[in-house]
Amino acid sequence: MILLRRLLMAVLICIGGMGLAPRPSPAENVEPGELLVQLRRVGDASRLTRTYGLRIAEQIPGAAAYRMTLPPGADAEQLRRQLQADRTVVGAEANFVAQPGEGAEEAQWTTALDGDRGPRAYQGQNSIPLVNFGRTASLTTGAGVTVAVLDTGISPRHPALAAQLLPGWNFIEGSTDTDDVPRRRDSNGNGKPDELVGHGTFVAGLIARFAPGARLLPVKILDSDGQGTLWDAVQGIRFAISRGARVINLSFGLQAQPKLLADAVQEAKKRGVVVVTSAGNRNSDRQQFPAHYSEVLTVAALGPDRVKAGFSNFGSDVDVVAPGVEVVSTFWDGSYATWSGTSFSAAIVSGQAALILSRSRTLRWDRVIKLIRATAHNVDAWNPAHRGQLGGSEGGLVDMDAAIRAAGGRTG
Repeated sequence: MILLRRLLMAVLICIGGMGLAPRPSPAENVEPGELLVQLRRVGDASRLTRTYGLRIAEQIPGAAAYRMTLPPGADAEQLRRQLQADRTVVGAEANFVAQPGEGAEEAQWTTALDGDRGPRAYQGQNSIPLVNFGRTASLTTGAGVTVAVLDTGISPRHPALAAQLLPGWNFIEGSTDTDDVPRRRDSNGNGKPDELVGHGTFVAGLIARFAPGARLLPVKILDSDGQGTLWDAVQGIRFAISRGARVINLSFGLQAQPKLLADAVQEAKKRGVVVVTSAGNRNSDRQQFPAHYSEVLTVAALGPDRVKAGFSNFGSDVDVVAPGVEVVSTFWDGSYATWSGTSFSAAIVSGQAALILSRSRTLRWDRVIKLIRATAHNVDAWNPAHRGQLGGSEGGLVDMDAAIRAAGGRTG
């Protein structure tokens, strides 16, 4: 039978093991008492901390970028402006809270599939013909390509994923434990712990469904309640680059435009990484980041009728669209589930990028994005109210077979 995830969560909260204490609840979508500071030189850090009473909490390895804690009673915005005016400072910004597009309301309606219904639905879901995943399956599996999943972690207990998992890192807790499991966290203080547990595993399962030969690198930047920070995200991107990821899947959004995030995306570009991100679930064309960056491939969601999902963002930032309504994928406890959201549309396209790179491993990151866009099909006819806002004239619904044919290369 179909179990509402709300009931499942109630059981999990009762039987789940003790986790670490939740992070402080963010005020105004920022981590209180912290600033992220970029300096011109590493040697300037000691003077800066003495002058402003700051304390270095963390540093990005090899970079003059720091997470700093403020002295008691300090006005964060006033201090940020002072730092920004300091000649040794490149940038100073708040440590913004990052969240995936799938918020609490959507999460409550995730459903688990019992028995053999799950595997059958996972293998035969309607997203397969919609993205024209036909001959591609016999030509390439994504072998030799590492896809980093920056999310709530990936469950190692799921049989559909275990063989593809690489050792990753947990930036929430500072450990190698990247499991996607309930931690009894209520980071947003709404009385509902673990609202987004399973999100990363669900994303990973969709990548694996289309690119079963790709390796999955779990990078935990969101806790089980779906909360993370800009600092976690930036470190996660740099970690993924350092571990040889060719594709990075980002399923979070910020309304702010932080310099640290822009720099991390630029670093990925320099290293030839294809960055795929979700458009967001606010049914809006308002800019969010990293979706607004020109270096990333931004994905919106369609239903099986090729009509924009009611929750999906739209607009000039959208490059392509992919299925995102009641898709089926792997869940944290070893089962399968259905879920809706642009995060899952992005996961399908991350799988597509892995297939292309496996087929033609010397392709530049921008060439991969152009191939995906150029072979996509315009969906304006199904979406007259959003004409030109779901990929425009150079994007639309992704076509895996067409992209692989255009990529050429060898079987892999």
